[in-house]
Amino acid sequence: MKGIFGNIIYGIGSGLEWIFTKIINVLAWIVEGIRLIGKGLLGLLFGIGCVVIFISPLVLAFIFNPAVFPIIMIFVLVSLLGQPLISYLRYGNYVITEFLKDYGEYLKNEGKKEYKSFRDFSSQYQRMQYEKKREEQRKYEEAQREENRRRQEAWEEAFRAWFNQTTGAYYQGQKDYRQSYERSSGYVNPNASFRQQYEEACNILGVNYNADKYQIKLAYRKLAKRYHPDINKDVNATEKFQKINTAYAFLNDENIKRYQGQ
Repeated sequence: MKGIFGNIIYGIGSGLEWIFTKIINVLAWIVEGIRLIGKGLLGLLFGIGCVVIFISPLVLAFIFNPAVFPIIMIFVLVSLLGQPLISYLRYGNYVITEFLKDYGEYLKNEGKKEYKSFRDFSSQYQRMQYEKKREEQRKYEEAQREENRRRQEAWEEAFRAWFNQTTGAYYQGQKDYRQSYERSSGYVNPNASFRQQYEEACNILGVNYNADKYQIKLAYRKLAKRYHPDINKDVNATEKFQKINTAYAFLNDENIKRYQGQ
C-alpha cells in the first residue's frame, strides 16, 4: 500500500515540477519581452525628449485613457515584480517538488531510506543559490582580470612601439646613458662609474637601490604613464619621459645582479 501511495506522491511531484517549469518559462518570456519593449520606449522618449512628450496634451490624454492606462500599469508592475516572482516560483518549484519526490521514494522503499523535510530542501536551495552567485562573481572577476591584462598588454605594446620610434632600441639607450654620464663626470673607475650610474637611474625611477626587477618595473610603469607625452601636456614631459625610459633600460636584470653582487 505504501508503495502505491509513494508512486502517487512521486507522480504528483513530477507533475507539479512540469507545471512550475512551464509557468516559469512563460513568465520569463513575458518579462523579457516587456523589458525589451520598455527599453525601446525609453530610447524613443529620450530621443524625442521627455519634457516635450509629457507636456503634450495629446500624449497625456493617450496615456491616461481608460483603455491604455491599465496596460501601462501592467507593464510597470510586470517590470518591477516579474523577476522577484520568477525567483520565488523557482524556489517553490525546487522545495515542493523535491520534497514530494523524495517522500514518494521513501514510501516506495517501505521506509528503508530517510526523507528530508521542507526545511532541509529550503536550506539546500539557498546554499545552491549562494554557490551559484559565488561562481558568477568569480567568473566576473576573472573576466575583469583578463580584460585588464589584455588592456595592459595592449598599452605596453603600443608604448614599446612608441619608445622604439622616439628613443631608439634598448641597447642604444643604455649606451647613450653611459656615454652621457662619462662625458659629464669623467671616467674614473669602472665599478665606481657603474655604481654611480645605477644609483642615478634608481633615483630617476624613485626606487630603493636594492629594489628588485618587479619593484623597478612597477615604478617605471607608473612614471611612464604619468609623463607619457600623449597624456601629460607639460613642456618638459617628453624630456622626463625619455630619462625614465633610459633609466629603466639601464636597470636590466644583468645590471641588477651586478650591482647587488658588489
